[in-house]
Amino acid sequence: MKISPAHPPREGEGQPAAAQKPPPGSGGGRLKRERRTAPPGDEWFRTQPWATQALLEREAFPAMIWECACGDGIMARPLLDAGYEVIATDLRQRGYGVGGVDFLATSRLPSGCDSIITNPPYGAGRATAFAQHALALGARKVALLLRTSFLEGDQRERLLFAVQPPCRVWQFAGRVTMWRGDDLAPRDTGGATPFAWFVWERHHRGTQVGWIPQSADPVVLARKGRRGGHASPPPALSGSDQPPLL
Repeated sequence: MKISPAHPPREGEGQPAAAQKPPPGSGGGRLKRERRTAPPGDEWFRTQPWATQALLEREAFPAMIWECACGDGIMARPLLDAGYEVIATDLRQRGYGVGGVDFLATSRLPSGCDSIITNPPYGAGRATAFAQHALALGARKVALLLRTSFLEGDQRERLLFAVQPPCRVWQFAGRVTMWRGDDLAPRDTGGATPFAWFVWERHHRGTQVGWIPQSADPVVLARKGRRGGHASPPPALSGSDQPPLL
């Protein structure tokens, strides 16, 4: 897999550069979820790698993916490991990819890139803005890790879902641990908020819903193994196995 050198763009420039692989040992492990409120304008929460891997078991994407809120690369790394070329950017420089790129100020997709996967910031309507902007840029496929409550809201229904609803929603049956990027204390705590992957495809109409079982979480698998239970990772869905229409 070829990873292009990173050439940092100016903030707001619409052509970010490809990410480099992080040094060994940077990030990793399971860390506790953070109960404090993130500083205004600085919502940096890490996503457990298995949550990204669960998406890739169920969805195929074009060869190049833009991770436009990459943080320290914890979501970009599973994408790289799966064989995708990844362009990683963030509003701030956090030691990975290219910092100083305001996704909402970009005017075009990176050259050769046709898909976006990210865990966007949620505050002040930014999650909705990320979804709208990703679709407005013309991405062929978009996957955002969002709170399940993103399905709610009259304004969001009118301005986003009525215009272009997601083609699939993959709901986590268990809770995904999220933790503040500056919190390094490890803990496996689950979480208080339900999350789902929201997936859009260009020109697709109709929404399907499916579930990602708790067995996708390696900690759950390990715990069941210690109790003598049996669990296996879910197979990728295709054809007639696709989730039903909502």
